[in-house]
Amino acid sequence: NSLVKMNGFSKKKLSKIINNIKDSKASLIALDMTFPQSSKEDIILSNSFKNAKAISGILFDFSSTIKRGSIPNLPFVVIQKGFIGHEFIHVAKGMISNNYNLQENSYSCGFLNMISDNDGVVRSAPLIIKYKNLFYPSLALEVAREYFKSKNITINYGEAGVDSIFLDKFEIPTDRFGRLIINYKATSKSYQYISANKLYKN
Repeated sequence: NSLVKMNGFSKKKLSKIINNIKDSKASLIALDMTFPQSSKEDIILSNSFKNAKAISGILFDFSSTIKRGSIPNLPFVVIQKGFIGHEFIHVAKGMISNNYNLQENSYSCGFLNMISDNDGVVRSAPLIIKYKNLFYPSLALEVAREYFKSKNITINYGEAGVDSIFLDKFEIPTDRFGRLIINYKATSKSYQYISANKLYKN
C-alpha cells in the first residue's frame, strides 16, 4: 500500500510525484482529485501544477448550489452546432474546484462526476456538463482534447438531442444527453498501473 510506504499523503508529497512524472517526459499529467481547502503547502503544489501544465479535477453538485474553490479558466472554446433550443446536457447547480492558487496554476480542468442509472449501475459517462451557462468537459475528454491538440470542443445536436461530440476532426458518438456509453471490456488490472510510492521514490 503506497500510503503506508509513503508514511501518509500530503500536498508536498504529491508535488514530488508530479515533478518526477514530468521529469520522466510524460505526455500529459491529469489529477482525479480536488483540493478546495487552502494550506501552507499550496505554493509548492501550485508550482508543480504550473510547471507540469497539469489538468486538475473538479466536481459538480446537482442538488445544491454549493460553491467551493475557484472558477476554472479553460484554454479552449465549446461550440454548439445545430442547437434546437432545448438543452439535453446535464446542468449542475454547484461546483467544488481547487482553491485559487491551485486552480490558477492548473493548465486546464475536467470534472470527475459519474452519474448512475436509477438502478445504481453506471452504464454511461457524461462528457460535458453545463454550469452557469458554461460547458465543462470530463477529465477524460479534456485529456483527449489536449492529447490531440484540439482547439475546440463541438457539441453536435440532432432532432432528439446530442448526436456526438467533436474534437476537431475526431467524432465521439454519444447518447442524446452527451454521455458516452461505457464498454466494459477490460477486466481488473488489464492496464498498467504504477504505484504512487514508486513514482514518489523515483
